[in-house]
Amino acid sequence: MESLVSSTYKGTFDDVAENFWGTGYIEAAYDMGLINGADGKFRPNDTISREEMCKILYVSLKNAGKLREMGEAQACEQVMLAVSDFEKGNLRLSTILAAMNI
Repeated sequence: MESLVSSTYKGTFDDVAENFWGTGYIEAAYDMGLINGADGKFRPNDTISREEMCKILYVSLKNAGKLREMGEAQACEQVMLAVSDFEKGNLRLSTILAAMNI
């Protein structure tokens, strides 16, 4: 799968400063369609839900062409397994994006 490579600062989100440690990964994740933000905000210090994590994993699989390989049902099952022990509120999205190697 394609790795998330840090991108240059574009000012996509009003609340992500150019010197924030995760800015490049947040910009790259936005470029790849993994995240959207809301109202021009990303909220980098907020925790994420299972649903948000599922979206990130699902879009990652889709971008990598794995949905066709695995079939959508199996891909969805894999996403659910990957987050089955993920409790809402445990992880910060900016930390996940910096650590992703998909």
